[in-house]
Amino acid sequence: MALAIVAAPANADTSGQLDTAKQEAAAAQAELDRVAVSWQAAEARLALAQDAAAAARARIAELEGRLADVQVRLNERAAALYLLLVAELTEQRTVPLHLPLPTEPRARALAERILEQPRATLDEVVATVPAARRTCERLLRDETGLTLAGWQRRARMLRAIELLGRGASVTTASAEVGYATPSAFVVAFRSETGCTPTEFMAGTVAGRTRARRRG
Repeated sequence: MALAIVAAPANADTSGQLDTAKQEAAAAQAELDRVAVSWQAAEARLALAQDAAAAARARIAELEGRLADVQVRLNERAAALYLLLVAELTEQRTVPLHLPLPTEPRARALAERILEQPRATLDEVVATVPAARRTCERLLRDETGLTLAGWQRRARMLRAIELLGRGASVTTASAEVGYATPSAFVVAFRSETGCTPTEFMAGTVAGRTRARRRG
């Protein structure tokens, strides 16, 4: 008896699996599209954040520049006030206490540190500016005619005169401007003014008394 070979019908399960795979692929593609959109949005937000950060840095730099300018003006005013106080205290008595301010940035920074920190040593002050001590010495001498030590000593004397004028004792004034002992301070004071602190203040008081009597 002959056997007949009959083709099997398409498997319904296979067709269903194919449809499911297509649906899953479509869903995966849709998910990829959503991820791509989210990624683009994240990149846009990142770009905005970077722009904002750059703008903030620029603003900070601008404010720092303004602050530096203000600090320079304040230090100039402080030096001018020191000199004005000296003139007032001395009643036009001749005292060589002119304190020229340098303009070169490193020398100016050094001078500002000395004015701000009269008790600091020269090594401590020089360490705060981007220049070697020998460079600082040269810059300050070229612009002011004073050595680094001489400029610091004069700045200290101006500060000391201010303190003495406010009623501070010689001991207190000497400590406030960085001298280990009152005697060392008196020697430095005499070298700058030609008299001791006591003699200086006595002359100031006498001058004021004469001025009041004339008035």
